[in-house]
Order: sequence, then structure tokens, then C-alpha cells
Amino acid sequence: MPEDQNGDGIPEIVTTTKLRLGRDFLLGEGPQYVYVGFPEGAQRVRLSTQIYYDPYQTKTSVRTVHFDLHGNPGTAISMPTNKSLQYTITTTEPDDVEGGETTTQTLTLAAGWNTVSLNVSPTNLAVETLLAGLGDQLVLVQNNTGKVYYPEFGINDIGTWNLLEAYEVNTRAAATLTVEGTPISPVAMPINLTTGWNLVPFLPAQEMPLETALASIADKLVVVIDNLGRIYYPEFGINDIGTMKPGQGYRMYVSGVAVLTYPLSP
Repeated sequence: MPEDQNGDGIPEIVTTTKLRLGRDFLLGEGPQYVYVGFPEGAQRVRLSTQIYYDPYQTKTSVRTVHFDLHGNPGTAISMPTNKSLQYTITTTEPDDVEGGETTTQTLTLAAGWNTVSLNVSPTNLAVETLLAGLGDQLVLVQNNTGKVYYPEFGINDIGTWNLLEAYEVNTRAAATLTVEGTPISPVAMPINLTTGWNLVPFLPAQEMPLETALASIADKLVVVIDNLGRIYYPEFGINDIGTMKPGQGYRMYVSGVAVLTYPLSP
């Protein structure tokens, strides 16, 4: 679901027949996402402007979803004291993921350092499971805050792969990694960026012109560096990258906190 696109401080209303609700942490072996369908037809919904944080066990952020029951989400309606409002939410798998439909993404890694990201959501996001297909070729994985997964020495500070981050992966030789998972919706997964450098994933399934892909943060974006060291530096009219590609991660410097929401594929 989109964040605020027009600058009025309120996320836009969208019309949809289903929602994918989820959590950004792994708890046991259960699913991370639940699909909520609207059997009576398309429903108008939007994200809440509030973000709640659990400071205790999960230390995660939570967003509520506003349902447009009366034509204007967020408007208070006075209810008589002797009346009540009731509704029932029935969850089911939507048609396009019936039977747990999955797809695969293949990452092509060069020997040495690679900046990578995923656009599918695997069942198990534990980093040692996710990268097991690289075997002995894997040397080191590092995230944006400097946490590492170093299997040779039994070090795993990362724990769980975050789909809203990119990772630097070092391999001994060229290798490929095939990841199976459910397709993700980039427009429903806004990426929060902090002031300074960020390791940012590219979530769309098809490549996209960089200026189109990053339009939502154009006012805060200073420079982008890709896996090959090419740069996008809009202040000086430099664009050596051109197109952002699935599977790649990018280093981005922003002048202030920002929220990146990828558009629908052009």
C-alpha cells in the first residue's frame, strides 16, 4: 500500500480486492503473511498515519489499515449509545496465490563482493538457510549496520534476512543462488531510509529506469552507487547506472530521512 504520495501528510486511498498483512520478523516456522480478501467486492483502504513500536519482545513497527466503510476514512461518526457496529473478517488465500503459488529468483554473484537483494519472500528467512545453496563459496555477508554472517567462524549477527534491506555478500568464486518464494508487491512495501548511507534493495520484478524508480525520494537523494561502482549524481547530471535491475542492491545517500516506494512497473 502506498505511503503519502502528494505531500498532504495522509497516505492515499487505494481500491483492492485483497490485502497482504505481515510482520517483519520470523517467529517459529509459521507464515509471515496473511492474505485478507473482500468477498463482497473491491474495498477502499489506506494506511494509517501512525506507526506503533513494540519496545519489548519483537521491537518491530506496526501499521494499522483504515477501511473506508462510509466514504471517508478517518472521519468520526457519532453512534447512538444503544447501537453497536459489528463486522466479520474472513481470511482466505486469494486466487493468485492459491495452493501456495511461488516463483524463483536467481542471483548471479561474481567472485568477491556483491550487493544483492530479493524480490520474492521465502518461507524461511533465516540467513543460514537462505544462503545454504552457496555452500563453501560463501565467505561473508554484511548488512547496512555492519552486522555480519561469517559461517566459517560460526558468527551470525544478522539472523534473519530483511526484505527491505540489501546485503553485501562476499564469495570465493562466481556462483548463482536460486531463491524460491512468493512474489512481493513493491508498492505495498515502503522502505524507510535514514539520513546518510543506506543499503537499499530493488523490489520490482522487472528492471526500471533509475529516475523513475527513485522518484519518491528525488528531493532527498544525493548519490547512488551500484555493485560495479557506477554512480547516479543528479546534482551534477551524472547517471552512469541508467537502469535498476532485479537482484541488485544499491548504496544510496540521502540528505534526510525518507520513504522510498517503488512505482508500478512502467
